[in-house]
Amino acid sequence: VTKISKVTKIPADRKLYRGLGGMVLPDQFWRGMPECQVKMILKAKTVSEAEQALEMIQWNTHYSHHRSAVHAVARSNPARSCLLVALRRGGSRGAAGIDMMWLELIGEEWARRAQLVADAMVDDTEVKVVLSVRVSKAELTDHKLSRLVCAVERLSSCSSQSILEARVVEVVGRPDDFKGGVEFGMLSATTDRATAVSYSGARDQRGTIFEIMAGRVDIGASIKVLSQYPTEEEYLMPPLSCIEVMSEPRVEVVKIRTDCGCDNGAATDVYTEVVVVPVRVNVNLKALTTDDLIQRRKVLHLAMTKNLGEELQHVMESETDKLTEIFKRRGSMALEYLFGGESKDLVLEKSAMVRFMSKKFITAGLPHFALRDCRVYWELEIAEATGNILAGFAGMRMQECGYAGEDDKAWTIFSDGRRVHSEVEAFDLGGAWFQRGGVLCFALDLKAGSMLVRSGRAAAGNSWRQAFWGAMPGEEAGPFLFPVVSGRGGVGARLILNASTAGEAPSDEYRSVMATVTSTQNWDFPRDSEATKRLLQSMGVSLRELMAEFEALQQRHEAMQGNEFNDDYAYQEKMIEVGRPDSLLHVQYGPQLSSLHSPM
Repeated sequence: VTKISKVTKIPADRKLYRGLGGMVLPDQFWRGMPECQVKMILKAKTVSEAEQALEMIQWNTHYSHHRSAVHAVARSNPARSCLLVALRRGGSRGAAGIDMMWLELIGEEWARRAQLVADAMVDDTEVKVVLSVRVSKAELTDHKLSRLVCAVERLSSCSSQSILEARVVEVVGRPDDFKGGVEFGMLSATTDRATAVSYSGARDQRGTIFEIMAGRVDIGASIKVLSQYPTEEEYLMPPLSCIEVMSEPRVEVVKIRTDCGCDNGAATDVYTEVVVVPVRVNVNLKALTTDDLIQRRKVLHLAMTKNLGEELQHVMESETDKLTEIFKRRGSMALEYLFGGESKDLVLEKSAMVRFMSKKFITAGLPHFALRDCRVYWELEIAEATGNILAGFAGMRMQECGYAGEDDKAWTIFSDGRRVHSEVEAFDLGGAWFQRGGVLCFALDLKAGSMLVRSGRAAAGNSWRQAFWGAMPGEEAGPFLFPVVSGRGGVGARLILNASTAGEAPSDEYRSVMATVTSTQNWDFPRDSEATKRLLQSMGVSLRELMAEFEALQQRHEAMQGNEFNDDYAYQEKMIEVGRPDSLLHVQYGPQLSSLHSPM
């Protein structure tokens, strides 16, 4: 119906007709009536008691077979009246089964038409009920509301001894300026007025037909080519179409043919009255076809998979960008935050300048300058002599602790001249160096494990002092050593890693740290370069292969039938198969990416 309606032509006079077959429409269809909805919760002691109360409510909302006994009090017989007395219950409770409060309440106009808006439902030991009452919110006084609550309590009880306690959750007012209703099923209409009259029930009583003004959207589907009765010119509109009365109904006299009752089967023309109701129908545009309903979960799944694929690609490219930034930073000799304090309190500047702005020690270093089996030389120049600073060498397995040297995997010199390796020890540095412009020189022989330090440069006349023995790579310290600095209290320093060793180092065998670094990798290359791809592939991280695998998964799911997604267990397996992008990253490529991001 939804698809055919898109190609259905509008009738020349833009009118459709629907015969009601003698149906008597309720009062609220003809005139706007005040209404409010009362949401209640009935509290039971046990789950079984709540389920029994639900059964009582559901049973009593259906049409009572004993309508004659209620007519005298209720003066009406609403098919789904929530407050209709269920006289059938009198069989188990006798005359006491009919409570006079119920009879008095449903005899009043405002409560007589009370209906369930939706089916009652059980949530643990609670029964949730929503009632529609034909009275405005302002007119629903506390007295009326308490009577309504009391009636619902008795209505839901299985016996006079077990009456559930009900409480009102919310009272919602509804507008009263609407006349009409909603067709829950297919709405059938025709362009032939005579056909509509024949279906109006006019042969037995005054008939009623809807005169529908059709539009491009609210036209419905012409099923003439599909109908067994093509002369009826039938149109169908989807379920849940809204019917709105546009003007006052009028009475017209029409001629119909009817059986005269003769043995020869002759028919005769008679004149009768028909009520014509001008209405407008708002078609439910969100109605789904059967195929759409079957394919719905598949469509949602494929859309989600597409979004996950785009997110995965974005995350992978972002990770690669981060790696590129790391390469650039390491290529410019910039220090990296290792541990202690907060990284935001470590101010890294050009030319290996660093400031420690935290009250706690922050440790930074150059872990990517992996040193072993060599003799290296570097200098530390003080730019701001406030707070404290420690400098020296650390192993790759240095643990997160208070400062570099607090464990046995680092060898450092304190700003007051003491040496630190697992513990602080007194040391004769041979001169004061912790002052603005002061320099501390380091010479490390990684083959012998000898670490020499000097306060100031050679021109100052200071000599080298043996600070440590055993400062070398090993099972405990790790396979490599690298320069490390810890500081706090605003101290600033500059690492001179490419200092000239001529006349400064203990011998000509020592070279600067930068000259000693064996890696000749070009750190400055874009994300899409072949060098980046080769690097990532060597680490097992291939964006192209990962995205190709994900696209193959998408294509495999697209080729499946829609009903294959409607089985919950099978769909759960597909969801696990897709997974989340971050889980794919961390499960498949997490260790490799973490090894790059980690300064250690």
